[in-house]
Amino acid sequence: MRLRRAASAAGSVLFALLSVFGCDDGGGDPVKPDPVGTAAFELSVTDLLSGEPIAGATVTTTPETTSHVTGDDGTARLSALLAGSYEIAVSAEGYAPAKSDLLTLAEGESLAVSITLDMIPLYTSSCANCHTNINALLASLEADPLPDLSGEAGSSGEG
Repeated sequence: MRLRRAASAAGSVLFALLSVFGCDDGGGDPVKPDPVGTAAFELSVTDLLSGEPIAGATVTTTPETTSHVTGDDGTARLSALLAGSYEIAVSAEGYAPAKSDLLTLAEGESLAVSITLDMIPLYTSSCANCHTNINALLASLEADPLPDLSGEAGSSGEG
């Protein structure tokens, strides 16, 4: 009988502890506040030319923490970081990747960081002699221009 009461009391204590401190029941990660003494980056990622936010950009840090993805507004919050120095790298489809300078976070600090990404050109040439080839083509067109095919110049007015 004593053993049964002891097991019942242990189960009650375990239940109380899980109720107070939370338990992951497989339904997702519980929301946890940032640990005391940590720091955060408030990141904003935008297009270099338009200034528009870039959604879905992948954000990583060195030293490595967790990977983040920017939301529809182009922002991400990197929280629960230990005080120290970090480099932030950002990549997104259609853009050249970019890195921040080395950034130092103090304990309890939340630092705003803006990173701009430049679009990758849709067409790039690997032609080593393109400049020479284009100049030769332009010279030949100046010597023997193409005929005007618009129908306006040299038209007799008959139709």
